[in-house]
Amino acid sequence: MAVTLSALSCVRRCIPYNHPAEGQGGRLLGCSTAAAFSAAVWQRSQPQTLPVLVPSLHYGCELWGMHSPSGAANSARTALQSLYDRYLRHICGVKYATPSAMLLEELGLSPLQVFWWRRTLEFWNRLAASPVGSLFHTILLDNLDDAFSVGRGARNFSGSIAACLQSIGQSMPVYSGIVPIIEVGTVVEALRLHLDGTHNYALHCPRAAPSVGIVACTYHHWFKPFSRHRRYFQLPVSGRRMQRFLQFRLASHKLPIVVGRFAGGQHVARANRVCTHCGGVAVADELHMVFECPALHPLRQQYASLFSTNTDTMRSFFAQQDHMRVFKFILSCLDFLQI
Repeated sequence: MAVTLSALSCVRRCIPYNHPAEGQGGRLLGCSTAAAFSAAVWQRSQPQTLPVLVPSLHYGCELWGMHSPSGAANSARTALQSLYDRYLRHICGVKYATPSAMLLEELGLSPLQVFWWRRTLEFWNRLAASPVGSLFHTILLDNLDDAFSVGRGARNFSGSIAACLQSIGQSMPVYSGIVPIIEVGTVVEALRLHLDGTHNYALHCPRAAPSVGIVACTYHHWFKPFSRHRRYFQLPVSGRRMQRFLQFRLASHKLPIVVGRFAGGQHVARANRVCTHCGGVAVADELHMVFECPALHPLRQQYASLFSTNTDTMRSFFAQQDHMRVFKFILSCLDFLQI
């Protein structure tokens, strides 16, 4: 362990890489294509199989998960996160432009960096808690001394962890002859806040928000779950039906509001992305489909139990206990609109 802690190629040694044409991620998932994997994702009896990607991308991360925060190892970690996001987008059938933060939120997952940091810090704490004088404790203490001794400043395991903590406003307490225990929960929460960044979503409603960031703003106001414990992707439905539902929630559907946004050279002004089923006046966005479009009024009557004074906003509508009935209503609307 001590010999390889400072190796710049530690990520590459832990994880096999694919042909360069496929990017740095490689065949980490144990399957040749995303399609082969996605067939097993929506098993009725195993909705929790979606995070099966994660164990492969954790392999050996105790050594490389926080190593060299600004070096080659960081580039490789970024490539792994991109690979992970790409496979999730393929499984969910959403656009490549779908923000990763939205996708992970919808699936109740965390960025891989959160997992890597947690595993690394827990590994550190296990070594720090080993008996004084034991081989592991002695090696870590020597590694810590090399990182913080005046004139040495080695870029090793301890130094990398300290640099990562500093990058999110945390610090590693250093005492002579003592290996500190790190508060993993505090660090992970600080990392989550750092990755979330600062947004001004609260300043705008989706219908009046600037074009830049409109997709994330819409998700934040209309679809972001209130609870991390219940997710729509866990419903026992077929993969194709679930994809259509997730496409609706993640701005990858074919309502005019989205089609006009991603029309490239044929870009349509937001005010002109109107509904063709109710006179061509109202903008055909997700809110219009759920609550406003007169053509869908018969469906709202059919699913009358979903509509009350407590469910008169998009987030409250999707937060109802009867997820399956909400799911069926949305798909019935999409079927009626033939999208």
